[in-house]
Amino acid sequence: AYPALLVLMMLTAGGMVLYCWRKGWIGRRR
Repeated sequence: AYPALLVLMMLTAGGMVLYCWRKGWIGRRR
């Protein structure tokens, strides 16, 4: 069984990164 804290942290980090990326990071495509 995986620790809920780790899963929550990973999900939160992914959500934050995706949010920031979609906010104004889209356009760094080579």
